[in-house]
Amino acid sequence: MLISRARWRVARPFVGLALLGVLAGGLVAAVTGPLDLRHGSWAAAYLVLVVGVAQAVFGAGRAWLPAVATVPPPRLLLELAAWNVGSLAIIAGTVLDQVWLVVAGSVLLVGALASWAAAVRTFRQEQRPLATAYLLFVAFLILSVVVGIGLSVSRNL
Repeated sequence: MLISRARWRVARPFVGLALLGVLAGGLVAAVTGPLDLRHGSWAAAYLVLVVGVAQAVFGAGRAWLPAVATVPPPRLLLELAAWNVGSLAIIAGTVLDQVWLVVAGSVLLVGALASWAAAVRTFRQEQRPLATAYLLFVAFLILSVVVGIGLSVSRNL
């Protein structure tokens, strides 16, 4: 499937930031053992799976699913900032045992997820299975955020 320039313009920042997340996760994984980082393996997995893979999935969905690939750049930048700043806050909150940072980061993630879900509500009929999978992925991550907040709170009681 070929991608139009307009759709690639939407996906490109997601892909770039996702690659940075995967690379950062790999670096954290490489130094976790030698530096005896307490939350190192968790942080590495979070960077690869949430900052990397999930962000790439959202970029693909944000670019390919809407019937028309028109995204106001400020909204796109806000979504990306919410996802990445929220993720960094969650990592920092976990490493520093600061629940408020985890909660604040989680709120940003849910905001980005809601925006991404809303952005794909006008998909083409033949994309219904893909759109459904995308929206189920959003729902799964929202549930994961809630579970993550619960784990953070219970660990720091």
